[in-house]
Amino acid sequence: VLTLGASGTGKSALINGLIGAEVAKEGGEVLYSETRQLTCYKAKKKDTDIIIWDSPGMEVANESMELEKLVTDIQEKVREVDLILFCTNMTSARFRQGYHQNAKIITKAFGDMIWKNAVFVLTFANQVKPPPSKKETSPTEYFEERLREWRSEIQAALLRIGVSNTLAESVKIVPAGYYD
Repeated sequence: VLTLGASGTGKSALINGLIGAEVAKEGGEVLYSETRQLTCYKAKKKDTDIIIWDSPGMEVANESMELEKLVTDIQEKVREVDLILFCTNMTSARFRQGYHQNAKIITKAFGDMIWKNAVFVLTFANQVKPPPSKKETSPTEYFEERLREWRSEIQAALLRIGVSNTLAESVKIVPAGYYD
């Protein structure tokens, strides 16, 4: 499993949740990324060996090393990828331009089929609440509306970078967050 996304989107927290133990250092309350390089975590779940790769935030990669270098690092170290978890903070007000660029670089490096085994994980989903301007909208209705908007924008972004319509429509999008 390979996790990708911007820093602060909960990649390390997601890894800890999947493994069921705090193995990846989370940024949490600090204002900087804890993951500065591609890091491998191994676990065993129900007699199955699992390898999960945590990557530095993609904009961190842009600052500290070329994003292409991160991709090369992934290509050299990660021998096999069964699943890519592309983390995006669902509470973000906008789908950032950097997401398009990152998806374009990933597609160029790994080919269109990389999206066949990809899941967009909309992290911090538990924090999505209607703003005061939508006080007549129930939290559930608002959440479903935001989920539809994210789905539409992610699919449109994949289409803009040349991913086939069939593949873009089949990409899985899953909200995730701490249960409270």
